[in-house]
Amino acid sequence: MNVQNLNHNTTWETEVTTEYYTDIEIDIGNICNLTCPLCHRNNFTDEKYELNTVHMSLETIKEIDNKFPNLQRWYLGFLINEPTLNPNFIEIVSYLKSKNKNITLSTNGNTFATNSDKDTLFWNTFLNLLDKNDKIIWPLDGLTQEVYAMYRKKGSLEKLIYNIFRATEINPNIDHTIQTILFKHNQEQIRTLLPQFKLIHNPVWYFPTWSLIDCCGDCALLSDEAQPVWDKEQWRKIKANPPKSGKITCESKENKIIFVDHEGRIGFCPTQLTGSILDGRLENKYIPTVLDDINKINKYINFVYRNKESNKICQFNCGEMAKLKKERYKLNGIATK
Repeated sequence: MNVQNLNHNTTWETEVTTEYYTDIEIDIGNICNLTCPLCHRNNFTDEKYELNTVHMSLETIKEIDNKFPNLQRWYLGFLINEPTLNPNFIEIVSYLKSKNKNITLSTNGNTFATNSDKDTLFWNTFLNLLDKNDKIIWPLDGLTQEVYAMYRKKGSLEKLIYNIFRATEINPNIDHTIQTILFKHNQEQIRTLLPQFKLIHNPVWYFPTWSLIDCCGDCALLSDEAQPVWDKEQWRKIKANPPKSGKITCESKENKIIFVDHEGRIGFCPTQLTGSILDGRLENKYIPTVLDDINKINKYINFVYRNKESNKICQFNCGEMAKLKKERYKLNGIATK
């Protein structure tokens, strides 16, 4: 959506404003130390875009907090970054906790991963800022290094396990969730070894949750290096020409969640935001950021919601995709969430 269209010849209905949202998923940088094959980072590979260059500042976090006054939970790390690599990370978390915000950190668990004084200081400082309403999601996508690294490329299972052990020891009172993405290459190992693996580690890992999820969404179509548990070719055919679902329900709107990328650009789901960014670069379109005028942001929010029923991305992800997953229709092996 370009600036001209945002400001001229458009009739707006003010249904949703920044005050509506209670949750935010945000990238506080575009830096990561792993190269997972299905990551949205793989969308940003042309010469116009440089990964590993942006650290979001505390000032931007404060600006977002002011623009979206009812945010209660901040999800740090959702699209293309490892948030703990931002040098402002502790400062950002400290500020958010001073404002009584709840934190969910999604980390690959491979940073600050030795027993050095620096690494221990990082985890002690961060974890002691958190309380029982906070959460860390640790990704464990294989129970041996070989299988784990098939998706978490450049990752170390040993480092991840060490960090989980250390973190649960420092602060066992928060929600430590182990999350496993099921792929064709790891599902048999997870099925056969997981009970034994849990038995070994449960006495020393004080986590209450182990979450098994299937790989879903457009990101699964980016690479053939890791295969989802469902039939990828069938999925490609359906996505190429999804039947129109009619009026659809926006999950992000229902959950009152907003998405913000590392440059402050606003979106309504990871796929929609990624698509808007890529289209914007190619077609010189402008996507409002959290630093824009509040009226422009509110107009953009409502513009996107107005157009979701005819938007192909929305139709697929929250229309056909939701229906197919729910009914397990035409797709073999897809898990219902």
